Amino acid sequence: MDAPEESNPPTSRWTTLRGWLRPCMPDARRALALFGMAFVMGVVYVSTWGGPPEFWQQIFGPSVMMACGEGFVNPHLDDVPGLEDFLYLRAETFPCENIPADVRVLPADTSAMEYDAVQEFHPEPQFKGWTQWQRFHRYLLLSVALCFYLFGVAWQSLVPLYGLLYGLTNALGYGLFRLAMGRRWAMGFALLLMTSPVHLQQLPQLRDYSKAPFFFLIMLIMGCLLKGPLPLRIQLPLAALAGFVGGLGLGFRQDIAFAAAVFCLLVALFSPGPVKKTWWRRGLIITVFLAAVAVLGTPIVRVLSGVNNSTHDTIIGFTHYCDERLGVEAPLYDYGDPFLDEYVRAILMGYAYRTEGRTEVFRHYSPAYDAAGKAYFREVATTFPADLIVRGYASVLRIVDELQISSANNAPRGVTNQFVARLYQWRQVLLDGIPGGGRYYVAAMLLVLGAINPRLALALFIAIMILAGYPALRFSERHAFHMEIVSLFALGFLLHGLYLAATTGWKRRREFTWTAGLHATKGYVLRGAVVATTLTALLLVPLYTARLWQSRQVAPLLADYAQAERELVRTEVTPVDDTTVQMALPTLASRMEDQGPLPMYTEVLVLEFAPGDTSLEIDFTYQADHPNFLFDRSMTIPGRPQDTLPTQLYYPLYYGLDARFQGIELSKAAHARLRGVYRLVDLRDRGVLLNAVLPPDWTKGPFYQQFSR
Repeated sequence: MDAPEESNPPTSRWTTLRGWLRPCMPDARRALALFGMAFVMGVVYVSTWGGPPEFWQQIFGPSVMMACGEGFVNPHLDDVPGLEDFLYLRAETFPCENIPADVRVLPADTSAMEYDAVQEFHPEPQFKGWTQWQRFHRYLLLSVALCFYLFGVAWQSLVPLYGLLYGLTNALGYGLFRLAMGRRWAMGFALLLMTSPVHLQQLPQLRDYSKAPFFFLIMLIMGCLLKGPLPLRIQLPLAALAGFVGGLGLGFRQDIAFAAAVFCLLVALFSPGPVKKTWWRRGLIITVFLAAVAVLGTPIVRVLSGVNNSTHDTIIGFTHYCDERLGVEAPLYDYGDPFLDEYVRAILMGYAYRTEGRTEVFRHYSPAYDAAGKAYFREVATTFPADLIVRGYASVLRIVDELQISSANNAPRGVTNQFVARLYQWRQVLLDGIPGGGRYYVAAMLLVLGAINPRLALALFIAIMILAGYPALRFSERHAFHMEIVSLFALGFLLHGLYLAATTGWKRRREFTWTAGLHATKGYVLRGAVVATTLTALLLVPLYTARLWQSRQVAPLLADYAQAERELVRTEVTPVDDTTVQMALPTLASRMEDQGPLPMYTEVLVLEFAPGDTSLEIDFTYQADHPNFLFDRSMTIPGRPQDTLPTQLYYPLYYGLDARFQGIELSKAAHARLRGVYRLVDLRDRGVLLNAVLPPDWTKGPFYQQFSR
């Protein structure tokens, strides 16, 4: 008798997972090859042209102690011969036998210690709050400790770590490109990313570069979940992996919090399937992700939730220096300059005194400093919301407009080899020779994707606006370099789409009819138009609503400046040379000296200038023993020959033990047009002090920042 036929066994979860992974193997092999190439490139660059790395090595004492078997502790540098020289890069290596048995170490809990007692353990006077910095960069310090343990306590021992980070970033970059294009195209664009000057030259700055692979992995998993559909047994492990990576990344660079927030937002809003049927699945994925983040991220979040100095970093990002980098300006005002940590501390101490009467000295990373920073930033956010939005938009434009953030650098910083430099010239010609800028590539990508899949287009738009917009908080290359991938991604998507359209059209050319073609494209055009309208509204409605609100806040604020009681300040003029004079304010100086034990004394000067044909440069100068306290800055009076009334310049000055206001330097032509120097009599209850230049018709506005390029 024949044996009965066996029924097909049920498909196991492992079989499903293996079936899902099998098509990924060709991609895995390519990613592995890219990892190897990028690892070698990163090692070579850091070891040769990259220049001396700068990532605050001075506070990596616990990494040395951990590698030497002493635990994750801060030693008193005076007790350990040679350690200060090593941390301050005066020595390349450090022998562990130099650590004495009776070395003094800083207690884990320093809350009962005086500030100066803590600072004795570290001789760097300008790195305030260094113990807090160590606590929320714990995993970065531990990774350095592991390299020291494996390869010896030497800065050269970190070279494999650089290679690992660069290799992972570029392998994951290939994965991101695969979300939008075929394997060959993704391979080509991954090579373009690998050879990016701004991407490569950031590598030696270990702390800032280390966020890149964490960002890319979270974004890659998010893209896989949104592109789907995937079975839940695949989605949950991917969400857990993204969460573990996010929690670990928080201990390297806190920017990872933005990627984690975007992950949760997009999964909640744009996961495949109807919301009514998939809400529980979306919630479960987010729950698994956040639970995984908590496993490694809780120690870091606990530190950050206490004191993190984030508002300090944000406030310094509003200085005029960052305005110029972003390409924004307000015709009537700015938030101050220079781009110095101590300048922000002066602003916040003056703010706390005016609004709360607080007279203590604030220390960086202290609870009092954090509270003052949060209060100040809340006032900025509620009074100037349109400026926050336009700065975010400007950050996106600066990142995507060019395929390298600095188009002036054909080759990475430090590369002098003529052959390599010539290769980079060809690379720039290849990329920048294509008509249009990054904004047009991104807009076209969103429009085309919207015509195909509006859900993914909206998700991608929100991801780009948040992840390329948040660097506006303190815009610089080191905060924005990783988002250069956006322009490459958009360009690759478009070129790959054109290639597919051309090859498909050629194969089906004999079947083509205009009637069928128009009928087939009707739905795409309609969806594209709806998406274009929606994205335009998402961009413009918040901006113009915020501008309307802000105008109603800022106009009275500036009117209060113009109408405030003021008193004349006596000046003493001294020639500097044939064209320039120095103007001291002796009465003001003595007044500041008589104020008593204020940590930071604040005045608002008012300079009144008669109309004229030419613009005038006014320099405010300081004296200080350390350059971090030199708050010098320049302001410009525009030439306005049509005016009949004077222009008013308002300048908040800060005067303390370390920063001493010296006076005003201006040309003799400017001095001839000066009609008087005054001070505002009463600054009580004045919150944010603006640097302002108000011409006679200032009431016409605008009262918000605009794009300057």
